Amino acid sequence: MADLAAQALEAHRIQTEKFRSSLDQAIEEADRDGWIEGDAFLAEMDMLIENLERDAKAGA
Repeated sequence: MADLAAQALEAHRIQTEKFRSSLDQAIEEADRDGWIEGDAFLAEMDMLIENLERDAKAGA
């Protein structure tokens, strides 16, 4: 039973390390390439969708 608990803790530790590593990579990417706030991103996506829908109607 203790062996099973040790395995579970090790698996959790590995998953936590992977998650933290992915966060570190995301921060490095944002520092390198820049980032956009969520509201601005959603506004850009809304505009893109509206333009695509307008173009699709014009082409129909």
